[in-house]
Amino acid sequence: MSDQCDIEPLGGHEYLVRVHHRSEVVESRFQATDRVMADLKAGARDERRVIEATMDFLREKKSADELPQLVDLDDVAASYDDYVDAVRAKLPSG
Repeated sequence: MSDQCDIEPLGGHEYLVRVHHRSEVVESRFQATDRVMADLKAGARDERRVIEATMDFLREKKSADELPQLVDLDDVAASYDDYVDAVRAKLPSG
């Protein structure tokens, strides 16, 4: 988890996440979804923080180079039963 991570907003609830992993830069596009944001009880101002917390969550599960090119938060929530609770706990209001 010591890899440096940069998050760039792209608009339309999309973010480009760059992880400096070993000697390469791994990029994934993250898509925030209304359903997951509601499940997290997170507002629009929390969206970037949700993406950051999701990246932290996923990096606990797999290495950066194992992430897909497109990460949809609905897919993450469907794949990991503990996702919503884990990310909610990392948010300021959590």
